[in-house]
Amino acid sequence: QAFVGSQSADCPALTWKEVVADETGTLIYTLTDECAELFECPKGLYCAAGAYETNAGMNDAAEYFAEFWWPSFDGRCIVINGFVNGSYAYACECGYGMWCPLNTALPRFVPKEYYSRRPDTIKKCKEGHYCKEGSVFGIRCNALQNCPRGSSRPANSSGPLVAFVVLTFLTFIVFKIIESSREKSRTKADQEMHDYLDFVVAANNDDNEKKTTTQVVPIMNDEKKDGIRIEFHDIWYTLPNGITIMRGVSGTLEPGRVAAIMGASGAGKTTLMNLISGKVKKTGGSILVNGKETINLSNTISRVAFVPQEDIMHRHLTVLENITFSAQLRLPRTWPNEMKKSLIISTLVQLNLNKIEHSIIGDEYQRGISGGQRKRVNVALELVADPKILFLDEPTSGLDSVSATELVKLLRSITETNQLTVAAVIHSPGPSAFLTFHDFILLQTGGRPIYVGEMSKTEAYFASIGFKRPEDSIEPLADYVMICTSGKIEPDYEIATLRLNDEDTEWNHLTSFHILWHQFLGIPPPLNDDDTALKDTVRAQEKWLIYFKDIIFSWFVEYPNLLIKQFCPQNKSDPQRPTPNSFEIFLLCLKRAVKQQYVSFKSFFISTIVVFFIIGNAIASLSGGNLNVLGGYPPDICLKQYPQLRATCLDLQQNSYTNALQFSGFILIASAAAISASTFGKEQTIYWREAASNLNTPAYFFAKVFADIPICFLSALSVTAGFSTGFISPMPFPQLLAGYILYTIFGFLSGYFLSFLLPYSSVALAGVGWAVFWSLLMGGTTIVMSDNRESRWFWTLSLGRWVNEAFFYGTTVYPYEKVRQGPEKGQDLFDMNRRKQTLLFFLTYGEAAGYGALVCLIFLFINLFVITATKLDKKK
Repeated sequence: QAFVGSQSADCPALTWKEVVADETGTLIYTLTDECAELFECPKGLYCAAGAYETNAGMNDAAEYFAEFWWPSFDGRCIVINGFVNGSYAYACECGYGMWCPLNTALPRFVPKEYYSRRPDTIKKCKEGHYCKEGSVFGIRCNALQNCPRGSSRPANSSGPLVAFVVLTFLTFIVFKIIESSREKSRTKADQEMHDYLDFVVAANNDDNEKKTTTQVVPIMNDEKKDGIRIEFHDIWYTLPNGITIMRGVSGTLEPGRVAAIMGASGAGKTTLMNLISGKVKKTGGSILVNGKETINLSNTISRVAFVPQEDIMHRHLTVLENITFSAQLRLPRTWPNEMKKSLIISTLVQLNLNKIEHSIIGDEYQRGISGGQRKRVNVALELVADPKILFLDEPTSGLDSVSATELVKLLRSITETNQLTVAAVIHSPGPSAFLTFHDFILLQTGGRPIYVGEMSKTEAYFASIGFKRPEDSIEPLADYVMICTSGKIEPDYEIATLRLNDEDTEWNHLTSFHILWHQFLGIPPPLNDDDTALKDTVRAQEKWLIYFKDIIFSWFVEYPNLLIKQFCPQNKSDPQRPTPNSFEIFLLCLKRAVKQQYVSFKSFFISTIVVFFIIGNAIASLSGGNLNVLGGYPPDICLKQYPQLRATCLDLQQNSYTNALQFSGFILIASAAAISASTFGKEQTIYWREAASNLNTPAYFFAKVFADIPICFLSALSVTAGFSTGFISPMPFPQLLAGYILYTIFGFLSGYFLSFLLPYSSVALAGVGWAVFWSLLMGGTTIVMSDNRESRWFWTLSLGRWVNEAFFYGTTVYPYEKVRQGPEKGQDLFDMNRRKQTLLFFLTYGEAAGYGALVCLIFLFINLFVITATKLDKKK
């Protein structure tokens, strides 16, 4: 279109001069002197298009400005008359949040410390309010904030410090209540122990027997003492790769007797116990229980106990607390509490633990009971379950000879008194401890039996096969037989070869002992070395077939059964001994978890309140105090920019809240994960041991999670209070707290998850990478979803994305998209559409937070599945 007039040479478009405003001391962009001589730009409007000179009237000027500057169809720009006839200017209205005094060439945001309800005037921020740059109205300070007139942010706030003091006081009161309750429990337990000992002394006096209170008394005086006799015949076990590690072991475990199982390294001592108990499926042989053949001991599993080699127990609980939990978990739920308490006290007395019942177990950081006492507690954890069959894996390892002998003698007395059937794997026992056992099972490398019989006949048997122990030998019997079986002592070949029935047979300590034992029993000799080698060497195709069958059995039979057991561990094979249900186990585990987590006010106060308050304060300091949201510039100005800068000009000029909150989310997730890793990571072996007994895994899992809820909530509250010391935003405190609670919950769940899959020592470092991924990379602001639309579903699983979207709405969209106060309420403030389209954040705070909560809930059940479905072999 041809225009009659032309742009004024003295006042072209986009010319201005910088002036310091008298009232604010800030720069404003006014008309140049040449433009000011041609026209006056009214207040509340800006005139960036310069002057147009024409003789064709205002319509020609309007068409020119609409063509070359900005169309006037939206009504935001109008043509105004200049001072000189035929001179015109184009005035566009300032938006809310901007200030346009008289003769403004380019608009600017309302300076901090001021607010502007209308763009033509600004006012000093009122007392009791603070005004950031671009404010339409002042934000009211709360009662604990100091906001003098003209504040751009609260001068100081005592609110976070008050919250810190209140949290500390309430936590102190709660711990005092917990401590008082524990003291009452200890006093009650002491009285029950005193009454029990008085009863034992009185009973002994009535029988005119002089006994000390540490002598063994029956665990349950009214319990019928029928024992369980276990016979095992020709037990074999061959691995899927064809290697045989147990070769035809036979023997008997009698009630009221303790059998010692010894052998060289790789002899299969523990394997034999696992084969008899059913933890490992035998590949040959038979097992009889009280004369009835059975596959394993599953029908009597409620009366079977297994004491592991390691002292697996909660080190920060007391002796009584550990033993009481084991009793409550495994004893029949039909037993009254008094009956269970009697059994607990009786067990403590029998194992000489009554004087240390309130002592903590202790670890390398906190001194507790001695090693020998810890071994006895390890045994007590199983004895208190009222078993009939007891297996022990090296109960004397790590003990001195005196402590080992004391433990074995106590074990023998308890076995004889309660008619238990006991087998123990031992390693290098002292002379007294070794001879305390009733029976002896000796194995050679490869699972070959050397001797199975009474302990008292061991020396005579070895003498009969050419290993007569010298009368002046300084070697104890246990050491002597082990030296013989290791091949370090040569036999009397005349006796040995005679017994072998073949003078040409060369003595081989790995196989000859086995042959001699078969001859002693009067059964056919075992396969010779060649035949055994052939038996151990399976053709390749047979190995693959065995391996495939083993995989099929594991995945489709054994694995589902073990998984079901984790959810429903209640004993159904013995209806006379119903174990606690899931809810009862949940309450037991919750009570124990509370004792674990809330031990000391000092440690809890420092680790949960102080540390997280400092973290929040540090994040606020790093974030800076000038966080704000500012909208884009007017479109008519932005479209005159260099094309690559137009989008930036139209978009938000400042949006610093989201980035600051995203960074705090990363810190929270990483910190919470490092703390929560100990919830399960430090007690995995204890969980495996209890899961093999009667522990319901979901009940245990949810109990531990419930116990962590106060820590999780107080951590979030503390970090929010600390963060609020320097973080000022229009978002209400409850919304900030709710977002941080979601971050903390996710952090705790992350710590659980990583501790299930990784060694505990690696979780803290892995948690940092985990937090970086979910909060920074997948938070939706660093890598935006609009650039990766094909994988948007992945952001759906990210809690960081949902919390960031909630915070984006709470700090940016809701306060700044519309005017929220005064007569102008509801008017457009800043255009958020471009940023929404870039981030793909369209939800309200409640909607986004709700999705975040759903992600946490899903992650909770993923954790439950992982803890339940992994490491099943450890829970047999």
